[in-house]
Amino acid sequence: MTPIEKSIELVYDHVKERLEKTDTHVTFGKDEVYVVWFCYILGGWKALLSTTLPDGMYYEVTRNVKEQETYIDSYKKFENVCHRDPGYAPENKRSVGEGIRIGG
Repeated sequence: MTPIEKSIELVYDHVKERLEKTDTHVTFGKDEVYVVWFCYILGGWKALLSTTLPDGMYYEVTRNVKEQETYIDSYKKFENVCHRDPGYAPENKRSVGEGIRIGG
């Protein structure tokens, strides 16, 4: 099993356990878990996952290869707030797809 498959299975089982307690009417399949981000780091790996459920939850799965342990941290996104850097100049901002012109 690949690390991505393992992280999807772990999150699926984690969410399914918690759904059955209060949401027995909700259908939820393994194909409703998706990976947002994944990387190998310091001899292990880390993945951020979410689901198609409308609960705003994110799951961070961290694998410690040395200790043969995998951790799941659960987070709920409450808001996304932008803080501009001091001195930001809007005239320096380019739109998506706009390249840098070199020469005349």
